[in-house]
Amino acid sequence: MVWTAAATLVWAGNPGDAVPGVLDLLPTTFDGHVNGGKHVLVEFYAPWCGHCKRMAEDYAQLGERVQSDPRMASLVTVAKVDASAHGDLGQRFGVKGFPTVLYFPRGEKPSLASAETYSGARQVDAFQAFLQSKVEEDVTFAHVEELGDLVHEFLVARNGERRRVMEEMETKVEGLSGKARDYGAVYVRLAKKAVEKGMDYFDKEKERVERMVESGQVGKEQMAKLVEKASVLNAFQISKEEEISASS
Repeated sequence: MVWTAAATLVWAGNPGDAVPGVLDLLPTTFDGHVNGGKHVLVEFYAPWCGHCKRMAEDYAQLGERVQSDPRMASLVTVAKVDASAHGDLGQRFGVKGFPTVLYFPRGEKPSLASAETYSGARQVDAFQAFLQSKVEEDVTFAHVEELGDLVHEFLVARNGERRRVMEEMETKVEGLSGKARDYGAVYVRLAKKAVEKGMDYFDKEKERVERMVESGQVGKEQMAKLVEKASVLNAFQISKEEEISASS
């Protein structure tokens, strides 16, 4: 996936000004948005800080680029905190100067240990490349560890046995909770399709989903579902590759 720099806004002003695509976080809202559900980049700034003012336009452009890309918007949040007004938030994450830009990874609760200090250039293209690299690395977010053995069994089962394994998978998912159950439901839907259409369904569906994701021509909600499906398809692909490697 390649982001384009088309139609970036031109904006300058106080780093505390509200801008599209950049969330202004408060102590009461921080944990609701920075909760491991998405990749989050947070600028801790002070309104009087000269470096913050110089970075403001690039950071605003980053927010617009993420907001205008349905795939990235489903996976990434760009935010900022006035750490001079909300010093407790800055202290919580070891902020000692301005601006401090911290990256909080998807899949982890925010903490001093999980926060990564962004040390790249304070320019929109550099911010963009950093976030893109984090998203591309994270292809396993919808993997469900509890289903790993059943996925393997499903892939190596004879045709007549796959339906039984798929039903076991469905029963296993019913006993899960939260996101694991939601993602598990995708596993079951894909397994059912493979039983109906044949095992080459996985490769064909992976190609179809990737084409749709790369096109960028889908809405935010559909994009989130496609990215989720791509991650689950990756779980089946990894298990298939491991089986091939073990038998060779």
